[in-house]
Amino acid sequence: MLYLVVDRDAVKIGCASRNGKRLADHQRFGWEVAWTVETATGDDAYNLEQAILSWWREELCLPPAYPAERLPQSGYSETALWDDMHPTYVLTKVRQLVGELQRPPLVVNETAFATGRPERTASGLGPRLRAKLSRTSREALFELDHVQ
Repeated sequence: MLYLVVDRDAVKIGCASRNGKRLADHQRFGWEVAWTVETATGDDAYNLEQAILSWWREELCLPPAYPAERLPQSGYSETALWDDMHPTYVLTKVRQLVGELQRPPLVVNETAFATGRPERTASGLGPRLRAKLSRTSREALFELDHVQ
């Protein structure tokens, strides 16, 4: 499947197996699922992901939303700023690509985050480490999250 996860400032495209734990891993780091698209094959999901990344980087010249250091679990290169790439805009492009590539119709599962922006940002820190941070450390991390 193809998916889009979001935080307050960014969207992140990816592909995963339907029964895998990739989405749960993203949620552990603060991402919220905006939508998933069930594709006929894993190759279809991968090709759609690559087409979206090519569209962002080559056609629209959008940089990644976060630097590599910000997302040490990897995936920074699959991000774009929310303000540049609203989740419904990305899904519209996916549907267009499916038509152009003459692939089978999609099964789309949207959440509230397909249209509503989350309040928190994702982090490279897991939930246990985030919980251990003092209030001062959280404020410092919040400031770092907004430096781009």
